Amino acid sequence: MSIGNERFKGQAEGTFTYRCPGLDLLDNVETEHQESDITWEARIESVFCEYGIKASVVYVVAGVRIVTFAVQLGRGVRVNNVTSHKGELELGLGGKIYFEIPLKGTSYVGICLETGKIMDISLRTLFDSPAFLETQAIVPIVLGMSSKGNIVVDDLSSCGHILVGGATGSGKSVFLNQIIMGLLYKTGPDKVRMVLADESGINLSVYNGIPHLLLPVITMPRKFTGVMNWVLCESMQRKEKMIDRGAKSIESYNKLCPEFVLPHIVVVFDEYDALLENEDDIEALYMALTVGKLVGIHWILASQKVTPKTITQNLQRLVANRISFDVTSIRESKSLLGVGGAENLEGNGDMLYYKEGWKEPIRINSGIATDEEICRVIKWVCQC
Repeated sequence: MSIGNERFKGQAEGTFTYRCPGLDLLDNVETEHQESDITWEARIESVFCEYGIKASVVYVVAGVRIVTFAVQLGRGVRVNNVTSHKGELELGLGGKIYFEIPLKGTSYVGICLETGKIMDISLRTLFDSPAFLETQAIVPIVLGMSSKGNIVVDDLSSCGHILVGGATGSGKSVFLNQIIMGLLYKTGPDKVRMVLADESGINLSVYNGIPHLLLPVITMPRKFTGVMNWVLCESMQRKEKMIDRGAKSIESYNKLCPEFVLPHIVVVFDEYDALLENEDDIEALYMALTVGKLVGIHWILASQKVTPKTITQNLQRLVANRISFDVTSIRESKSLLGVGGAENLEGNGDMLYYKEGWKEPIRINSGIATDEEICRVIKWVCQC
């Protein structure tokens, strides 16, 4: 089976138009912080007033675990006038604080309060953010919200592939739904197609029928080998086409052949370790990963088994970008990320994201995708 260019001819000629779903299909849930920004501002400024600190709060950003205060010092006030009152500020705000001087991208003093609580993040919060709405990513993936309240969006076309691990109940499956929903909200099937495989048969089968799918969702382990070989065959065919045209990337090929545009393909494989039972499948997977980024076929491989058997040295070499949800030990964290830390995550979508070239991973919280939201969006997408 091959994805022939003729499959997309009708889309290129304008006979098919994909309309991205609207935000009205998502639950309109306001993010609940422990207190409003006004209350936070009043509490910190009362401490300033009590100790004669001439400073004012310019704005407050309430993130997943950290509330950040951008503080402007009065004329002639020194920074240590604020930092020397760290203890009083912690008592007044009810939590541990640290200073960021200057607050990144500003000329303000940053006072960062660790609340110790995790707030729920709705899909609507993520998808209605400027970071997602204005992204120019070719294959946009919305990862979640950072501790300081920034929405994190990346481009899978530049990442290549991502390896995802985490214990049962840590939020891994919900995260995969968030990734797929984000693609439905941002890309049409003329730009991005999908292959979904789910050993459990429960998490991803709901997406059957969406126009982005190249194959029905694969849930039978005995079919994994066939899908693996199909993806590898498609990868090699694309590689040959690009060589024939002298193209070094899928973007350059599509510019050279606008009448036969090749869409990017995102392969999401939940519990991919089922592939590792067969030597031929392992070899095919490694070959597909090797040429995947070049030809526009990107893998998101997820597993709850974070062991040397599932996180092999070859996978570590071929998939440099990693996400770890909560794991049971520092050994598992190091197997996936190369460093410890994931064993201290708090579950419910709390994760560490490491991207190739970074010195260390960053902490992010993924959103919550309810079954009702997913069903509404899929129904709309299938009918539009």
